[in-house]
Amino acid sequence: MEKSDLKKILNVIAMNQTNGGFSNRHVLLDGEMDKDLIRTIKDLDMPTFRCSVSTIANEGYFGFHLSDILRRLVESTNGDLQKAERAVVLIDEFEKMSMDDRFITPLLEDGTEDEIKKQVHKEMISRSLNQLSLTSYLRGTTIPFTAFGEDGLFDTSNLTFILVGDYKDMELSEIYDGYHSAFTNTLMPVIIREKDKPSKETSKKHRK
Repeated sequence: MEKSDLKKILNVIAMNQTNGGFSNRHVLLDGEMDKDLIRTIKDLDMPTFRCSVSTIANEGYFGFHLSDILRRLVESTNGDLQKAERAVVLIDEFEKMSMDDRFITPLLEDGTEDEIKKQVHKEMISRSLNQLSLTSYLRGTTIPFTAFGEDGLFDTSNLTFILVGDYKDMELSEIYDGYHSAFTNTLMPVIIREKDKPSKETSKKHRK
C-alpha cells in the first residue's frame, strides 16, 4: 500500500472524529489487508475492531452479526460508550459481499444447472441483505446492544469503516456495480493500489 493511501485514510478518520455524521466518510480499498494499515490504525489512540465478511451472518441466523461488532467495541473500551462510538472498524475480504458473478461463481458447489442457479440466487439474497444492513451502519443509525449484562444504544454515526477487498484490477464502475447504490454513496472513491512497474529486463523481453 502506498504511503499516500495511508495518509488519505487517516485524513478520513480525522475528519470523521472531528465532524462526525458527514457522508462519504468510509473507505473501500482494493487489495489485501496491509500490515502497514493494521499497524497504523492500531497506533491511533482509538478502539479498533477487525473481522472478515466470511464471519458475518445475516441477522436472524446463527453466528456473528454486525451488531456483535458494536458489543465487542464497547467491551474493548470497558464500557466507555462514547469512546466506542468513535472507533475504526476494518472488514476484510469485502469482495465476498459483492453481488458480481465473478465473486460468487468460484464459491459454488458442483451440481446441475438448476442447482447452481438456486445456489446463486440464495447467495445473491444473502449478500444483498448484508449490504443493506451494513448500509444503515455506514449512514449512521442507533442499534441496541448488550454488554457486561447491561442493555444500551449504540450510535454508529461516528464510526469509520475501512473495507478491504481483492477486486482483481476491476474498474471503479465495475466494483460499484456489485453493490447497492445506497451503500456506495457512503464511500470515499476506491483507492487502487499502484501496480509494480515492469523492470527494464522484463520490458526488453516483451519487445523481442
